[in-house]
Amino acid sequence: MSECQPANTSMDPNAKLWEEGSVAVDTGRYQRLVGKLIYLSDTRPDSAFSVNVVSQFVHSPFEEHLEAVYRILR
Repeated sequence: MSECQPANTSMDPNAKLWEEGSVAVDTGRYQRLVGKLIYLSDTRPDSAFSVNVVSQFVHSPFEEHLEAVYRILR
């Protein structure tokens, strides 16, 4: 992530996040990343909506959800 370009918005406005996805990802890793984003959203209120959206999928995350988390981190 140190060499990635920053994103203009914290979430892609055309992204469709559903309960089902293509490839399941590690739930523990996803939960840790979302937990860190929740902590950071106290200091970055502009990312609060995006963090709220991705936190809805902590019980069964898929690759699309993890990509949305990485975009918020950028």
